[in-house]
Amino acid sequence: MPATIAYVHRAGDAGPLAERAGVAAEAVEEIVDQGEDTIELLQDRVWSGEVARVMLPGLSILGPDIMAQEMILSGWIERGVGVFSEAEPDLGDGDPRRRQARAALGEIDAYGKIPWVP
Repeated sequence: MPATIAYVHRAGDAGPLAERAGVAAEAVEEIVDQGEDTIELLQDRVWSGEVARVMLPGLSILGPDIMAQEMILSGWIERGVGVFSEAEPDLGDGDPRRRQARAALGEIDAYGKIPWVP
């Protein structure tokens, strides 16, 4: 798996990520948040296998809709990508809306695994 960490931040908010993550500076790719294009770029990098870890200032950077955020997160986690959020270190585990969205996604996933017999 690649060693690259994608560090998404808002303009002017960049910090010493390499030091905090304990990796060499060249292993960090900083991406300045520029809206929807940023998430598309990040998704492309993750799905191509170029990124092993993603560090976000907050999960809201993934978009305004919690269900969409959760779908992105679950896809990354299934691929083995480490996801870190500075604002939600537990990835929103204590948020009842996130728990509900995760339960719904789990039900959808389980439903898709039911063998259909004609």
